[in-house]
Amino acid sequence: MRAWYAGVDSRKAVQRYCAQPLEGGQSARGVIGRMRWQIVAFALSRHRGDLAMPFQCSADERTRQIEQIFTRRQSA
Repeated sequence: MRAWYAGVDSRKAVQRYCAQPLEGGQSARGVIGRMRWQIVAFALSRHRGDLAMPFQCSADERTRQIEQIFTRRQSA
């Protein structure tokens, strides 16, 4: 997921970092989408809406949200 957000092509990121290879008809973007929703579900189950937010919004908004999270972590 982190590689994809850093700009690595989705197929290359999934091929490199996922334990299971892509199988017939399975798309790399679909795999990344499922990972995003798993992260959202986990964050919300822990009452951490702030961590779920970047994975629930548009790409532009997501980038801004992630930068804010890292900025807060570095200043803490």
